[in-house]
Order: sequence, then C-alpha cells, then structure tokens
Amino acid sequence: MEDALSPEFYKQLKVYISIQEKLDDYNEKIKELKETKEKLETSLIPYMIKKEVTKKTLHYKDRKIYIKDEKTYTNLSYKYLNEKLNIFFKNKNPELVEKIIEYLKAERDIKINKTLVL
Repeated sequence: MEDALSPEFYKQLKVYISIQEKLDDYNEKIKELKETKEKLETSLIPYMIKKEVTKKTLHYKDRKIYIKDEKTYTNLSYKYLNEKLNIFFKNKNPELVEKIIEYLKAERDIKINKTLVL
C-alpha cells in the first residue's frame, strides 16, 4: 500500500498551481501589450520618418525616444543549414551536406530536467 501524500504536500501543490495560473495570466497580458506596442510602432515610425524626426531624440517622461536600425537574424534551423550548405557546395555533394546535418543533430547537448506538468 502506498504512503498517503501529506497535507503539507497538497498545500505546496496548491500554491504551485496558483503561481502557475498567475504566470499564465501575466504572460497573456504581456503578449497583448507587446502586440499593441508593435502596432503603435508601425504607425509611429513612418510618421517620424515622414516628419524627419529620425535624427533627433525625443524626450518624454524621463525617456529618450529615437529610431534605431536593429539587425535580426533568422534561426539556424536544420532546413536553413541544409539549404545554405547545398548552395555553398553548389549542390555537388548533397550526401556530405546530409552527413554534416546528421552530425550536428547528433552532437547537440541534451539537458534533461524534471518538471511538473499542469
């Protein structure tokens, strides 16, 4: 017969679930705020460019606001690597490209953590 789980365990589990629910709510609110911010950005930036405010810094509530170019890179997915390596090798050695991709997949670090699932 299994040992019964203690009342203290259930108390901690209840707190854990409550925290997770709050995190889910906050994450949803953060997602909504980010979407709203992005929409505003898509209208503010063209307006600032049109008014030639791109070389100026605006000050509002102890904040400096300016337009800046920011580089973003695509993810290094296996599909992307496969495509670009084949281009690099001029499609002359797809077997080698496949071996490289398989090697990279096999050599990834794998970390296993225990976690509770709700």
